[in-house]
Amino acid sequence: MHIHLFPRPSADTGIGLHWCAGRSQLPIQQVRAFWIPELRALGAAWIKLNDHRESLPLVEELLAAGIQPIVRLYRPTPNPSPLNADDLAAVDGLVRAGVRYIEISHRPDLPAQWRNGLLPPDAQTLVARHLAQDLAEVLARGGLPSLPALDPASGWDLISELIRQGKRDVLQGPIWQAIHNPGHNRPPDYPADAVHSEGAPLTQSYYLALADEEWEGDAWQGRSLTEVNRLRRRAFASQQTTESNGKTPQEGSGFFNFAPLHARHLELLGRAIPILSTSGGYVVGAADDPRYPALTPALHLAYTLEACRALMGSSTRFAAAPDYFFCASFWLLANQLLDSSRPARENDAWYSPDHPGGVLPIVPLLQAESKRLRHTPQVASAEPPALAVRSGESLIAFAPGALAGTGLITGKVRGGASVDLRLVSLDSGLTLQTISRSNGEYRFVDLPAGRYSLWVEEPPGSRRGDIVVEDEQTVAVDLAVQGWGYEITEAADGPGGMLQCSVALTADMAAAPSLRLRWVGGERVLAMVRGG
Repeated sequence: MHIHLFPRPSADTGIGLHWCAGRSQLPIQQVRAFWIPELRALGAAWIKLNDHRESLPLVEELLAAGIQPIVRLYRPTPNPSPLNADDLAAVDGLVRAGVRYIEISHRPDLPAQWRNGLLPPDAQTLVARHLAQDLAEVLARGGLPSLPALDPASGWDLISELIRQGKRDVLQGPIWQAIHNPGHNRPPDYPADAVHSEGAPLTQSYYLALADEEWEGDAWQGRSLTEVNRLRRRAFASQQTTESNGKTPQEGSGFFNFAPLHARHLELLGRAIPILSTSGGYVVGAADDPRYPALTPALHLAYTLEACRALMGSSTRFAAAPDYFFCASFWLLANQLLDSSRPARENDAWYSPDHPGGVLPIVPLLQAESKRLRHTPQVASAEPPALAVRSGESLIAFAPGALAGTGLITGKVRGGASVDLRLVSLDSGLTLQTISRSNGEYRFVDLPAGRYSLWVEEPPGSRRGDIVVEDEQTVAVDLAVQGWGYEITEAADGPGGMLQCSVALTADMAAAPSLRLRWVGGERVLAMVRGG
């Protein structure tokens, strides 16, 4: 599935927040009255939930507010086992509620995620074997499962291991990559910043400004200006020596330092897949890299604000985040105030009674910041195709230029709910793209007279070449998805408030899915669930 077909929030800024450390036990009325307005003011379009249990009221509230939840299937020390029946039942419930992004595994490269607290010698082999099974199960239920976040220094390569085990087919599905991207105390443009890339010295004015900031910590951790500059020179000289020996120096992690992972996706999968940060960002007091100051509240504000601007594409200092990087879930929205089931450092939380005024300085500044959406749908004409109401799918239909014709190509894709179609003019090379409706119907309007080629792009389907369209002519062209597919057709209300639906299947689909109706805030939400 192409990146642009993955669902995104309607007002997508790329800004996300980690809700709390555990399971929030806050009454949903308080979420609705206080937290939803706060999230909207912050421009938060994504929320990471660290525990799926008892989360359905919360995810429904988030979805009703236009916020995309990312839900972790919480399993204490889950390895070395696949998802069990209870886990899969939870996936069914989440998908029915409208959740799409499901984090099925959490840092399997950590000993703490194994039952005996130790990584076995064949840990990666075991994880890949169960991961292939888990990916297939979640995909079959209509969810979008994640490849787990890993420490880049761990040496793990689960995609290569899945391919080695003959599981390439499951990697062709709509999967995404979870990452943890702590910024530590490095600037958002690390490793391209001048300190790391050039060994730039620290100025006395900058040193003194941070040393004089009033907070509970020490920006320079007791190091003098001379000592900090000595550390910078030594680190840069070491990097140059490594490069002169034909080796690649270790860069360490940074907030936007995921280009190598994206390159690995292209190399092994032949395509980009979405990368979503499910935990990361900056925390006050971080002091991992001695070349940089510890994160004071002022630096936390400056780094986080610029990172959010880069996510939105509005930064004047840093490049816009790449399209394949969907969101960053900043740690941590709140913990005590959200009545979390697990503890966390209150100092990390954006909202905490321990902070002056109850919030970190980033909160009022980000709320006041002008928000820019990452994706503004472009349409090829005044009559774009429509998706099912509140389906959560993104709508993209674009053309390289305005159309000035009167022709129409319309039809239906068998088994083609919300599939990607391409139309190319054989005369001019003009390329159009649209997404079919949930019942498989599509339309290309305002077409100049000429010859066209039309096909189902994703998932792959049939193709029709040399379609001739005259002025003011309507040409009907029906297509089909290869393999399995589905269509959704809304009918009249049935007994008991259920919606009567027919599900059309292609010939080789073994299990018949069904459609159920769920009421969320008085509005109908359709979701596919597995059947048969």
